[in-house]
Amino acid sequence: MISTLLENKLKVVKTESNNNNHIGVPLTIFSADEKCDVLILEHGTNHFNEIEYTANISRPDFALITNIGDSHLEFLKNREGVYREKSSLLDITEMHGGKVLLNTDDPIIKKYSKNYWNKISYGFNGKVDIKGKILGYTRDGKSRVQLKSETLSFAFREGFGDFTLPVYGTTNAYNFLAASAVAVSIGLSSKEIKQQAQKIISVHGRLNVKNYKQAVIIDDTYNSSPVSVKAAIDLVNRIKTFKRKIFVLGDMFELGKNAAKYHKDLAVHFSQNKNLFVLTSGNLMKSLNKSLRKKKIKSIHFHIREALALYLKYEEIENSVILVKGSRGMKMEEFVNILEKRFE
Repeated sequence: MISTLLENKLKVVKTESNNNNHIGVPLTIFSADEKCDVLILEHGTNHFNEIEYTANISRPDFALITNIGDSHLEFLKNREGVYREKSSLLDITEMHGGKVLLNTDDPIIKKYSKNYWNKISYGFNGKVDIKGKILGYTRDGKSRVQLKSETLSFAFREGFGDFTLPVYGTTNAYNFLAASAVAVSIGLSSKEIKQQAQKIISVHGRLNVKNYKQAVIIDDTYNSSPVSVKAAIDLVNRIKTFKRKIFVLGDMFELGKNAAKYHKDLAVHFSQNKNLFVLTSGNLMKSLNKSLRKKKIKSIHFHIREALALYLKYEEIENSVILVKGSRGMKMEEFVNILEKRFE
């Protein structure tokens, strides 16, 4: 999104694929030549001190953390550990004179925001430098948003009015707000941001919505965590194209010793509905299946992948909104391929 907003005005080089570690970050830097105006780098992690290492290589002029969730807990232990690891990106940026962008809707980021002086805050709540507002949702689940800033550039103060994002879900509304915070910090006007925003497209495997005559398929198979599953459920519930909602969920990995509990606790996001079906796959998803059955929510657990594949090929699942989601190791994209072939 950042790249899309900036590329009409500036020469941009960005992280491709998931080249975000101690090898990928230097490779991306080396891919930029003297014509590059902006270099956009993703810094990834699942162990302590990985971001500190790559951030000391890149020394950013601007840095942001989108949120702190329950991901990579196997080694980072808890959300405080996730923040401790990710915040080294902010610390190193400010240490070298750069500016940090803080999503103060995230309680942990807000808690530590006082640690930074060269900062821009953004969010949908409270008093922030760049304020977003979700005005509503279209029938197919796209967010209608408004962005304003009372403290930054004059050209941004009039806001966007009622603007429909070309991508889906509240998560992408937050992502767009974060990307806009970067763009306005670099000097783009609201008019330039709005114009480029029309060109934003879904990233493969991340809330990628595909509309067919007899189904809406949501490919969210790039990865999975408790926070992202909730966001995906919220999106499905907002899509009014079909009443019947089918969730195809695979295991979430790297959640540490409480992994089974994290899966079980997903049940709180589902309520009894005759049009709701939950199909689960993987050893950890057994916990969710048991919780859902106790709540008398229709759920089937597939011990064998091939059985789930046959179900998706031949059962009566027409006229449904179908979400497919799981961690990378679950290879849930294989089920998306089956559904696409069926409904094409």
